[in-house]
Amino acid sequence: MQNLKQKIKCHRYGNLYQQPHFFILNKGNNSGKPISNWCPNCFVFLADTERERLHFYSLCKALWIGGYFKPLLIGSVIPFIHIDKFVMTLHHANILIEQDPDKLFKIIHYFNELDKQEESIRKQVALIHQLRQTIVYKLFLKHS
Repeated sequence: MQNLKQKIKCHRYGNLYQQPHFFILNKGNNSGKPISNWCPNCFVFLADTERERLHFYSLCKALWIGGYFKPLLIGSVIPFIHIDKFVMTLHHANILIEQDPDKLFKIIHYFNELDKQEESIRKQVALIHQLRQTIVYKLFLKHS
């Protein structure tokens, strides 16, 4: 866990990182969500290799989607997560994943497939909405 604690820091505005890294939201209901670009109120994960960055990015994404960070949120107005609680949760999840390393990549593969399906459905809903507008437009065009 000490190793993870050294890799996850509070991001400071203006800091630039040369090594592989990603950011993690730490305030709001999306706390724990990994992101590629920094924003206010985020942690930074400093990886040694690109493979390590991808592993922990995927692990954070899976935990965030699964709602594992929700119980760790504190604060009544703007919920946030303490860095120590975040590190501890990530550490325990990593121990479980290390027992079956392929499991994480299978999960991420399924997430990617579901994302594609979700995008397809979103496009279909947009087309249905557009079709409804066209029907209404044609209805009133005939009566004008």
